[in-house]
Amino acid sequence: MNMCRTRNLWFVLALLLVGGVSGCATSKAGGNGALATALSPRWEASGIRVVKISPAVGRQMLDLRYRITDVEQAGRVLKQTTPISLVDQVSGTTLPVPDLAKVGKLRSIPNKEDAGRLFWVFFNNSAGVVKPGNKVTLMIGNVAIRDIVVE
Repeated sequence: MNMCRTRNLWFVLALLLVGGVSGCATSKAGGNGALATALSPRWEASGIRVVKISPAVGRQMLDLRYRITDVEQAGRVLKQTTPISLVDQVSGTTLPVPDLAKVGKLRSIPNKEDAGRLFWVFFNNSAGVVKPGNKVTLMIGNVAIRDIVVE
């Protein structure tokens, strides 16, 4: 791995730790009602509702936030080993979840008692393929949530 990429990954890790991303995974559903009511129902499938997706870390990553609306359905789909990716609908480019050697994948994994909480996943957008206004498809295993607009 070249020095620039290593430095970028450490920078991302530092931002996540300083920014308190892990605290976002523990916020209750009632804490952000404006996002929940402004949500499009088409951004939901298999008990997973996408709240938003926006650029992060100088647009080198995309920050996806989601809630669990049905614990049983989501439990069948969201597992530690379930592959998650984001597909840009214009270019067809698939963006992976970064997997850092010491931290692991940059995503929070819900437990059975976590319904209604806000969870996060980061996607590598270092090539800058996905820009605000683009439509993307979230792939979680064999489940696809389409037409999510990047903020």
